[in-house]
Amino acid sequence: MPPQPPDRPNTDLYRFHTYRYPGDVANGPFQPSGAIASANNRRFYSLVQDLNGLLAIGNASNVPNLALTAMSTVPGGTRTRRGREVYMISFGPGAGHPNAPAVVITGGVHAREWIAIEFVYLLAEYLILNYTNAPQNRYQRTIRHLINTRRIYIVPMLNPDGNRYTVFSQDAGHRLWRKNRRTLPTTPAAWVNALTGGAGPNVPPFLNVHVPAAPPGAPAEYTVQDYNPGAGIPPAPAPLAGRMPRSLPNNAVGVDANRNYTTLAWGYDSPGPNGVTSDWDPADESFFGMRAGRERETANAQLIMTNAPGLATAIDYHSYAMKILYPSETFNNHAIGPDYKTLGRTLRQLVHSPGVLDYQLGSPNALIGYDAVGTMPDRAFQAHQARAFTIELDPALGTANGFQIFAHQIQDIFEKNIRGALAAIAAPAQPANIHAARVQRLPILATMVDLLTWNVFNRGNQLPL
Repeated sequence: MPPQPPDRPNTDLYRFHTYRYPGDVANGPFQPSGAIASANNRRFYSLVQDLNGLLAIGNASNVPNLALTAMSTVPGGTRTRRGREVYMISFGPGAGHPNAPAVVITGGVHAREWIAIEFVYLLAEYLILNYTNAPQNRYQRTIRHLINTRRIYIVPMLNPDGNRYTVFSQDAGHRLWRKNRRTLPTTPAAWVNALTGGAGPNVPPFLNVHVPAAPPGAPAEYTVQDYNPGAGIPPAPAPLAGRMPRSLPNNAVGVDANRNYTTLAWGYDSPGPNGVTSDWDPADESFFGMRAGRERETANAQLIMTNAPGLATAIDYHSYAMKILYPSETFNNHAIGPDYKTLGRTLRQLVHSPGVLDYQLGSPNALIGYDAVGTMPDRAFQAHQARAFTIELDPALGTANGFQIFAHQIQDIFEKNIRGALAAIAAPAQPANIHAARVQRLPILATMVDLLTWNVFNRGNQLPL
């Protein structure tokens, strides 16, 4: 018999996941750890154990083409810099259904955002646990139809190195660490080589990469161009008059993998919440890295999207703000088509607290106050034309200690968001043209109307009655 996860109809049965914890065992899924002192006596599930548990459950119920994949086993995939696997659980129709749409759902790229890992893991659990080849009601029939007609790729934790650091480190501020744990160059010459690969001082979008002749021991410098969509930058060249060279520190750690995707505006500096540009700064939490798409977390996610035939939809879950965000570059380039807009509006109708539309829909600039470039959703659209979103989970923007939610809040956040995730999975294949995009609004709206009748609140990982 496969292991059984707990039914989760109440908040007492939710814990956070870490990659692994001391004493976990390969064949012991769904058992929370004892309290881990270095994580403030919080209890955790082991992500590695529980994904293997879901694999056993899904195999027993004949979930089609179910696989748990370690990314280092995929050609072109890799472990993290600290040697950890990134795991993907996937399922859906096989080669006999060449036109089945694909959806990629990711979480945990930012280390401190534990709730993003939980939502994405619990989505996989919800789908697999409730799959049956003998459905008895419309809810079971919907889950079966989604899994039988959609290729679903789920990655709960893209950044296990960063997550590990937030859970187990004793360093000051470790709980709010955001980036991966890549070791960055520690000398000026190493910075120049990392940014240029020996190709000269100008390797767009970076310019004038050099070590100043004086004073002795000066840090390496480079010039970074500003992202200015109102002026068409990029692809138009940015004016550099008056731009100051940026000094590169020799003691920084980590890259923000969600600023490292290969997109048109990667490497451009986008003003942050206070109008200050800092994506260029290796010491900043939003540092975009040295080469587009070269961070291992980013490379794995890009590979998953490339290997997902017919990618129709992608969602990257984050916290916090309670926002459904179109990707900045795509939005600013006026590339949100009619079906894309309809799916966004559908998500807003489905993702909310009981009776209150408290998640907002829009661009990052409009809703949060700044553009984010080089992100997963922009990569999904630019490389695959997928309808792609970032969803910022609870709590509301500006909440004190917003990243540090408690385990008893997980169920509520999951229930607010599960119908939106199901709608994203149900979205039809990519439209071939603007006419098809208009036509495809109809099945998206039909899915919304159906899911609005699902009473998911106070049900946890159980289907509605």
